[in-house]
Amino acid sequence: MVKSKRRVSPQQRRIYRRRRVVAAIALVLTLSLLIFCLYSLGRGIAALGSVAGVGSGPDLSRSKVSSPVKVSKVRNCKASDLQLELSTKSPSTEVGGSVEFKETVKYVGGSSCLINTASDSLVLTITSGSDHIWRSDVCPADSHTILMSKADNMDRFEQPVTWDAERSSDSCTEGFAAPKVDSGSYSAKLSLKGQKKAVSQTLPLLVE
Repeated sequence: MVKSKRRVSPQQRRIYRRRRVVAAIALVLTLSLLIFCLYSLGRGIAALGSVAGVGSGPDLSRSKVSSPVKVSKVRNCKASDLQLELSTKSPSTEVGGSVEFKETVKYVGGSSCLINTASDSLVLTITSGSDHIWRSDVCPADSHTILMSKADNMDRFEQPVTWDAERSSDSCTEGFAAPKVDSGSYSAKLSLKGQKKAVSQTLPLLVE
């Protein structure tokens, strides 16, 4: 008995073709999704490995950083390091005149030190009995710090200073007209602020 072939209508063929196309598209999408998942998983594992390596491995950046180098600081001079001297070629002047002094700092210490030789630190004081007539530190001055040591040209400091035979104010006042002192006997002395024992000899003055 011969079986007859099954006839497929054109409409059924179109349906079959559409099903094959849909199946092929679904297969492509499935393969694409699978590839994407595998790629993402690989990236995630690599990232986790990198993070774990950073956290558990040695901190190379820290091991390469050296500790700060300690810089030794030169100390400030003390009274025992210095010898102050005050001199003048002419210890007398007339009323309204002036006296030229030479301030001298000699280094007698054992190790290097710093001293501020500005007029508000290395202070010249003029007195008459217990009356303070004039001081060089009434107004602030720019710092002038120098190194004192046993080396040549560093164990001695000299600078000139002038007293115009006048009385200074109690505080720094701009435009202050300092009155001239009267004739009489006065005394001059050099001292280092903050070091009570760092003082020069007393120098007698005469205003005529």
